Amino acid sequence: MAEQNISASFPDFIPFMDWYGIWAGTVGWPTDRGPCSQQDIPQGVRLAVQPARQTEPFLRAERPWETGFMNYMQVLHDEGRFRLWYSAAPDWETAQSMKIAPGGSGGYPDFTCYAESDDGFTWRRPNLGMYEFQGSKENNIICEAGVMDPKGWHIHMLFKDPSAPPEERYKSVGATAARLLDEKPLPPMSRTELREFIKAMQLEGYTQADIDRRMRTQFQLLGFVSPDGLRWRRLLRPILEPPGRLDMRNMAFYDEDLGRYVGYIRGHVGRRRTLRKTTSAQFAEGWEEPRQVLMADSQDPPDLDLYDFGYCRRPGGHYHLMFFGAFHRAQDTIDVELAVSQDGDVWTRPERRPIITRDILGRPGETYGGIWASPGLFELKDDLWGQPYFTHERNHWDFDYDTWRPRGKASPYHWALWKRDRLVALEAPVEGRVTLLDRKCAGCELLLNFKTEAGGYIQAELIGGVGVAQKAESSPLEGYSFAECDPLYGDSLSRPVTWRGRGDLSALEGKNVLVRLHLVKARVFAYAI
Repeated sequence: MAEQNISASFPDFIPFMDWYGIWAGTVGWPTDRGPCSQQDIPQGVRLAVQPARQTEPFLRAERPWETGFMNYMQVLHDEGRFRLWYSAAPDWETAQSMKIAPGGSGGYPDFTCYAESDDGFTWRRPNLGMYEFQGSKENNIICEAGVMDPKGWHIHMLFKDPSAPPEERYKSVGATAARLLDEKPLPPMSRTELREFIKAMQLEGYTQADIDRRMRTQFQLLGFVSPDGLRWRRLLRPILEPPGRLDMRNMAFYDEDLGRYVGYIRGHVGRRRTLRKTTSAQFAEGWEEPRQVLMADSQDPPDLDLYDFGYCRRPGGHYHLMFFGAFHRAQDTIDVELAVSQDGDVWTRPERRPIITRDILGRPGETYGGIWASPGLFELKDDLWGQPYFTHERNHWDFDYDTWRPRGKASPYHWALWKRDRLVALEAPVEGRVTLLDRKCAGCELLLNFKTEAGGYIQAELIGGVGVAQKAESSPLEGYSFAECDPLYGDSLSRPVTWRGRGDLSALEGKNVLVRLHLVKARVFAYAI
């Protein structure tokens, strides 16, 4: 059967990413205290994360200013094209000779660069004429990335703000650390310079306890605005100075549903990394005290840490997605797992296994030391969804502590790919049955995004609902039972369910309907009714 051509009037597909929307069932106790009856208890199904298909690199280190490494990046689909902002650096000797401002708090010297693409796979580096590298401005460098320099900008997350005036349409955040001595700011220092400063204080007779009492680090979230994504202006004051560290990626964006700015920033609890959330009515100020929303829990291995985070919305839908770095401290490796949320506050994890693995494409048995997912999940050609990520062949802590110089090759950028809506499956490895919560029928068809294994199939029946599943009639609607359902086989993104060849649901338009599914060696990823 052919794929269904979904019109704009057809309801959105509802993905299976958590237990939301799946009826938990109920039991009934007879008055004679005999055996209880069960109604619609889910059986034989589980949520299964679908590991991504990885691509060859879509951007490699090809320019002299990229050969040291390529690091954090941000992709936007903007005005009909893909736009990429990314951190890159020349080899160490070149960076030192140019006295490039270090990125982050005394980190490796790098640049913020820019590229464009029509399809997300073939990229061009426009000559921006904005920065002189080795005597020429014919390059795609926007600026030096060191946030200690008021002209610098270290890319963490970038977004387009529909609520902002044109001169501030694009926004970004970055983090820095202000070192304070007796609550007065010290000048920017590299790690080596900081050690020398502390040694000088010790020679003056200060004990380490004295230094710890007088000196502290205040992390700051910095705000940047731009009319076009290229010409950036740093806001004069930090937009947030929270307690704790802000190392690694920190994110902010405008949530049109809330009508507020939302920030997801690094946190720490019990010497483990966490994710905190904060919101504000204004970008430049007024951010709430950050609160913890996601961390490793008792179901995780004891050495697991949640390291880096890549936030996005499900394309075309309300689900909040967090592709986070699962840091396995014992192995010093990072892969990517998935957390999902209905509201951006309460997060669940459908399965504790990687959705982007560390496997190296074309090199069986070999793995990267780390995978780093970037914010964003994009609709690409051929009904594919893609998440950009970069890799480290080295393990996480394998770098030179004195220079903050990572070891290994420059990290290319890849896509992690899934077919549309296939991040997580409702799976019956053998045989299973579930009942979905009632939905108002649009009067079109019941469409399934599914895949069956050899010998597997799917059937569905419809039940008349009255607003809540507990009061649903247990018998199927006439003409829409399992017995009358034509089994579905194969692999389809949007195939209509039929009952004796008939799939039209116009007679049920506007009515509450529950769907029961019978799965045999099958996965269902999403449905629409």
